[in-house]
Amino acid sequence: MTITILCAGALALPGGADDDARPALLARHAPPDDGAAARLLARARAAQRLRDDSLTPSELPDEAWLRARFAAAPGTTIAAHAAHALAGGDAVRGAAPAASGALAAPPVLPDSPTLLVRPVHLHVGLDHLVLATPQAGEIGADEAAALAGAANRLFADDGLVWSPEAPHAWTLKAASEAGRARLNALAGLACRSARLASGRNIDAWQPEGEAARQWRAIVNELQMLWFEHPVNLAREADGRPALNSVWLEGSPGVAGRRAFDAVVTADDAVAGLSLSAGSEVSALDPLAPPEDFARLVAIQENAEAILLDPGWWRVAVARADAEAWREAWLRLDSLVGRLAAAGERVQALVLAGERDLLEFAPGPADRWAVWRRRSLAGLLAGCR
Repeated sequence: MTITILCAGALALPGGADDDARPALLARHAPPDDGAAARLLARARAAQRLRDDSLTPSELPDEAWLRARFAAAPGTTIAAHAAHALAGGDAVRGAAPAASGALAAPPVLPDSPTLLVRPVHLHVGLDHLVLATPQAGEIGADEAAALAGAANRLFADDGLVWSPEAPHAWTLKAASEAGRARLNALAGLACRSARLASGRNIDAWQPEGEAARQWRAIVNELQMLWFEHPVNLAREADGRPALNSVWLEGSPGVAGRRAFDAVVTADDAVAGLSLSAGSEVSALDPLAPPEDFARLVAIQENAEAILLDPGWWRVAVARADAEAWREAWLRLDSLVGRLAAAGERVQALVLAGERDLLEFAPGPADRWAVWRRRSLAGLLAGCR
């Protein structure tokens, strides 16, 4: 059995986008250089390094890595594959139940196109809008059902059906031929994931293509509908951000390769991509402890290749929580230690940030590679 650990967000120190601020943040929040992960990385062979310096990248480095490993179809965001997990139901071990009220949505066409959309918060700046993406658990199932119900009443004549299969991740389908035509047009848009655009001015990250104006018109109608919706008035009264817009992730594609026999993940997009490849998928909470990942590895008796995808750094980056980001590294230390104690081999450790991806291939011969003395602090300082 070989194990790959994908650490999405591990290089993206929250608040460290400014190169001048990064050294001070690392001084306060850098993980220990003597932990199990640091020792593994100190002499491991660097198998791959990717860096994207484009002004507006089309996807995050971990999304690009997943696309390559699974031979995912181009033109869709990796995040859109979450639709496979949401529709997979019992195919995903440990998957969360659908949002209450989701079954009350209008009937859809049996062969309807599917788009993945996420309810989001847009923060109004002086001259722009900044995207904030609520995580799983930050939207109540009843809130999602109420907002989706209002959207379904508004767009009934257009043949569009909004279904909150999970409170933080919805599908958009067609109830009529007019709706099908509109969704087919929207499926041609080039989309960027909400995770990539979070915390940024949305202008440069919007969907692009011939139907972009159609999508903006839908979003504008929805924003007006939800502006003073009782759900948002209650959220604001509680000091929580309003759900005042939606983000289009695109249409789910299909993986072209079964890269791993089994996948243990805290991310619905990774779960959906893996399902489309025919992998056995186990879903965990984004803050599931290391022992849960180690336990699920132990029961994979027939899997030769396993992908572990903890969500610890993703949550920390989404919440701009540098201390939680450091805690994620400590959790990785615990996970690596538990796997080693069980005699399991980590074949690859993949670290990703907002611009960089580093893939390391630890091996038994690394202990003799005395010329490699890689410092974890130095590695983090040179990436973002």
